[in-house]
Amino acid sequence: MSVIRLFVIKKMLRRFKNNADYHNIERARRGFEKIVSRFNTHLKGFTYTQFEIGGRKCEWIIPAGTNEKKVLLYFHGGGYATGSINTHRALVSKIVEYAGIKALMIQYRLAPENKYPAAIEDAAASYQWLLQNGYTNLQIAFGGDSAGGGMALGTLLYLRDKNIPLPKCTFALSPWLDHTFSGDSHKTKHEEDPMLVAVAMPIWSKNY
Repeated sequence: MSVIRLFVIKKMLRRFKNNADYHNIERARRGFEKIVSRFNTHLKGFTYTQFEIGGRKCEWIIPAGTNEKKVLLYFHGGGYATGSINTHRALVSKIVEYAGIKALMIQYRLAPENKYPAAIEDAAASYQWLLQNGYTNLQIAFGGDSAGGGMALGTLLYLRDKNIPLPKCTFALSPWLDHTFSGDSHKTKHEEDPMLVAVAMPIWSKNY
């Protein structure tokens, strides 16, 4: 990504952040979808197939010529309350293109309508679906960003506690892990961060 494009994206995110009504979840969802939609069209050289697992919308993302025996199960970010397959399609496409594998993204249930552990249960169900449909745990990786990174690690604990075999590996991009806000960075980095609103985080954590 070019420096100019990155600057434009950060500028757009800051405008979204400054106008955000973090009490209005529906508005936040619409705003997030709108601001990133131009970057998340279907990319050339990929196959995208939507289907459902347990009533939840899912999407296969398959780069041309990839190793389809290995799967990245990816959980999108969005504060557990926003985001979708649409908001993260391009990011996940590029990750699996470089990795030479395919991805499965899920539309997990969002807060505050569906509180913890709904999202974790959806993540675990999609993982178990893979195990029941021809994949071993060693052919599956977890990944996620922000709240999705927190989901990836939370799902590992959920699976461990139920004695379900864990995936081969996991990566988390800027994961939201601390719901106690024991550190000061969410306050001291407020102006530097292009997207997150410090005073909103405890509210969204409570929603989750």
